Amino acid sequence: MSSPERRTFSLMPIERIPSAEKSQAATKWRELESRLGNESTIASWDFVETWLHHFGEEIPHTFLFGVEEGVTQGAVLMTHPYYTIRRGPLRLPTIILGTAGEEKHETVHVSDHRLLVDDAHREAFAGGIMQIAQQQPWNQLLLQGFVPEDAHALSQGAANVGITLRLKEMRYPVFNFEKARHEGHTNVLSALPANKRRIKRNKKELEKKYGQIQEAWATTKEEAQDIYQELVALNRQRWQSRGKEGGFGTDRIEAFYRDLIAVLFDTGRLHLYRIRAGEVTLGSIYSLLDKDGTVIGYKSGINFSYEVRRYAPGLITHLMYMEECMKHGFQQYDYGWGGEEYKTWLSNAEDS
Repeated sequence: MSSPERRTFSLMPIERIPSAEKSQAATKWRELESRLGNESTIASWDFVETWLHHFGEEIPHTFLFGVEEGVTQGAVLMTHPYYTIRRGPLRLPTIILGTAGEEKHETVHVSDHRLLVDDAHREAFAGGIMQIAQQQPWNQLLLQGFVPEDAHALSQGAANVGITLRLKEMRYPVFNFEKARHEGHTNVLSALPANKRRIKRNKKELEKKYGQIQEAWATTKEEAQDIYQELVALNRQRWQSRGKEGGFGTDRIEAFYRDLIAVLFDTGRLHLYRIRAGEVTLGSIYSLLDKDGTVIGYKSGINFSYEVRRYAPGLITHLMYMEECMKHGFQQYDYGWGGEEYKTWLSNAEDS
C-alpha cells in the first residue's frame, strides 16, 4: 500500500524594505497595483501612505514584497507596535499585518484588510510572510479584519512554518444590490424584509414638519469637505451625549479622514453624501469604494437631536444613500465596523 502523497508548500522569497525607504516601497507598490488592477481601496498605496502619514512615526513598520524570479508578486505592510488586545498595563511586542496598530482610542477600524497579490501567488506569498514573522521577536501575531481568502492563506502559511493561528470568522449583514436586482426589485426599499411602512411614514412626517427631503452627493472636493465637517460635528454630538468619544475622538483621527478625501476623492474611491429635510440635516455618510463595485459605509454622522431622532433619521439616511448606490450600478453595500441593529434591518444578505 503506497503512502499518501504529501503536499509541498512553496514559500515565496520576501524583500523587506525599511520604513526609512518609503519612496522605494511606494514605487514598487504602485507598479504592482497597476499590474494587478488592484480593486481594493484599503490595499491601495494612497490609503496606506495616508495612514502612515498620521501613524507611521509612532508605529514601527516594514514593507514586505514577495518576489519570484525577479518580479514583484505581492505586497503588505507589517507593523510592530507594543500592543494589547485586553485591558491592563501589559504591553506586548506585536506583529500586525496591514494598516493597524494604533492606540484603541485612535483606531481607524479597518475591517477589509487584503494582501496585494493575485490568486496564483496568494498561498506562496502568505507562506513567505509567515516565515518572516517567525524570525521576528513578538508575543502576539494579529490578523485583524482580513477577508476570508487571505486569512485562510495566512493561516496555512503559518502552519507550514510552525505557527498556530486561531481564526474567528465574523458574519455580518450587507445589502447585495445584485441579489435584489435578480429577485426583480428596482429599489432597496422593496427588497427589505421589514420596516417599509415605518420608513415611508417617517419620511412623510419629516417633510411635513421640516420641508422637502433633498439629497447632496459631493461632486467636488470642496463639497466633500463641507459635508465631512458637518458629519464630524454630528458624530461627536451624538457620542459625547453618551459620554463616549465616538469615531472622531482626537484631532489626528479627524485629520486622517479629512486627508483621505484629499487623496482619494478624485480617484472615484470615496463618496460623501448628505440628506436634509428643508434646512435640517438628517445625516451624512462617508464611504470607500472598491473597484469591484463594493461600497463600504466607513463613517456616518446622524442627527440624533431630540426633535429629529423620533423619525429614525439614521435609517432614512442610509436607505436613501443605498438607493442612490443601486441606481449607480454598485454591487454590494457593506456597513463597515460595528454591530448596530439597523444594519440587520437594512440588509438582504450576509458576508464574512
